[in-house]
Amino acid sequence: MSGVSWLAWLIAAAAAFTLAGYLYRFRELPGRGRGVLIALRGAVLALLLLLLFDPSLAGPAGAGAERLVLLDASSSMALPAPAGAGSRWAAALERARSAGADDLLLFGDAPRAARLAGIDTAAPRDTRSRLLPALQAAAQSGARRVTLITDARLDDAEEVARWLPRLGLSVDLEDVGGDVANGAITRVSAPSWVETGHPLDIEFEVMAVGAGPDSLAVRVLREGVEAGRARIARPGPGRFASGSVRVVAGPADSSRWVRYTVALDPGDDAAADDARHVYLDVSAQPAGVTLVSFQPDWEPRFLFPVLERALGLPVRAFMRMGPEWVELGAAPRAGHRAGEADVLESVARAQLVVVHGADEHAPGAFTEALVAARRILVFPAGTGRFPGLPLPLTSPIAADWYVSGQIPSSPIASALAGLDIESVPPLFALRIPDEPEDAWAALNVNRARRGATYAIAIGRHDGPRRWVAALGQGYWRWSLKGGESRATYERLWSAIGGWLLEESMTPGVEPLEPVDRILEPGSAVRWVSPGTHPDSLRLQIADSAGTAVADTVLKTAGADSAATPALPPGRYRYSAAVFGPGGTGEATGEFTVESATTENIRASAADRLNAPLSEMRASARRAGSRPLHAVAWPWIALILLLCAEWILRRRWGLR
Repeated sequence: MSGVSWLAWLIAAAAAFTLAGYLYRFRELPGRGRGVLIALRGAVLALLLLLLFDPSLAGPAGAGAERLVLLDASSSMALPAPAGAGSRWAAALERARSAGADDLLLFGDAPRAARLAGIDTAAPRDTRSRLLPALQAAAQSGARRVTLITDARLDDAEEVARWLPRLGLSVDLEDVGGDVANGAITRVSAPSWVETGHPLDIEFEVMAVGAGPDSLAVRVLREGVEAGRARIARPGPGRFASGSVRVVAGPADSSRWVRYTVALDPGDDAAADDARHVYLDVSAQPAGVTLVSFQPDWEPRFLFPVLERALGLPVRAFMRMGPEWVELGAAPRAGHRAGEADVLESVARAQLVVVHGADEHAPGAFTEALVAARRILVFPAGTGRFPGLPLPLTSPIAADWYVSGQIPSSPIASALAGLDIESVPPLFALRIPDEPEDAWAALNVNRARRGATYAIAIGRHDGPRRWVAALGQGYWRWSLKGGESRATYERLWSAIGGWLLEESMTPGVEPLEPVDRILEPGSAVRWVSPGTHPDSLRLQIADSAGTAVADTVLKTAGADSAATPALPPGRYRYSAAVFGPGGTGEATGEFTVESATTENIRASAADRLNAPLSEMRASARRAGSRPLHAVAWPWIALILLLCAEWILRRRWGLR
């Protein structure tokens, strides 16, 4: 602690004694022993302040000081050792034995104590390498010297470099790593749905460290059979290169989900990050969401990705351009012309129909399809009565309509609670129709933040049919602004879309499925049963060899969700049964836990650690010191002083 800090503590301690004197002389009843009680109270306050300032206590840093061995247990330790004899993990265990350590502190995802004799010699699997929590735990345990055995591929190297001088530890770094030439697939993305026989682009990102070829070959495989290939320039350290491979979606075998593998060819020593996977929903006649827009506008452009992400269903969008229809969305469909018959067929199959810019003059075939739709979201145009809605539309009133902070009661109110509406831009027009009986409002607005409030969207449940009418114009500006305004836009339409689709799923069709079919290492598996409120869930999971890894009955964490613990990297198949008031639904499918992490493409942090360590050794500053709060005697003294004051107060007639 610096001289300035000691001076500040002395001033604060003097103030504490002054406060104790004032309390006992002017606020307590007069009596004997006030000087002793003032001293005890002041000492307690001064000691508490000293613990808050937390100075370091000098201690031995030599051979007699307490020593603890920290051993890196992250997955990068499975790479070959620099000498070429065995893995880094084997070399690290050998060095731990040479140090004469029996008790170790392993670090990776989290620090944990272990005994050298009981450590599994198999390769470690921690997906992260966080050193700072382990160093802090060592300092708290009273260790003065630390032997750190690691390959220096750390997640928190910068934080460790900043904290080292404060921890009061003498650290001996033993680097078992070395230069590695490694390329890795870091990201893979593809459309969530594709029609059978149609082309699609699978996009990827690649990173690399160390020496290697000037270019990298990337293959896309379906069930081990190559479906496409690309070659890109090898990126420099700390940079990434992106590319894509065009493939043709073949038919799914037993389910609509098809797994594609994106892999480097050939691989390298760090095989775990040479491949990543993606699942595609491949079907000939997709259900899901169909969005049709009868006039060019920004709203479909911003609404499309929100519905796709929030609902987890394939979304097809069409915009009418004169006499023709053009498909919206991601490649390869974007910009393709579509016939009116194709659009009508998609509307007829959709679980949810979104209509933008239509009025009572819509073509007769579309009018019939919209009246027959069981779930519909309407952005109306014109005036009069919209086909299929019991809602006479008025002309929009142009003004600045600001969202009110009071959330009205509705089926989606809980999903909208806590919105920050201060930054939401106003709508530039609003329709104010007579609301039908039993209709609910999503959010309210008022003109220039004053006066009466009106609904920006209303919905109703008419037997098996559900509809929502959007009465405002300019919602897209919320998303365009970004930040909290975009979050409001996404939460509003996600909640409305979820309510419209609630209980619309066909019983017995995939009642339980993983939220994510591709999971990062160490991630829990989350499950969802959309549109149902199950009593319990029976889940069986088997690995690629058919060995059962889970067979359990789950309790739902919410209305329709549950979670199971993280699984090792690999490909898994599941069989699930959902038991609810409406009966039992069964489903099967698969998911994949990735083996790839970013550790093997991370540069060594040994140089960044050696700089503060060398400075500490050269100045002998704080070597072997120990923070005051990690010592027992201040806490014992604090308890004794408090007990003494309390006993004396009682004996001398004070309460």
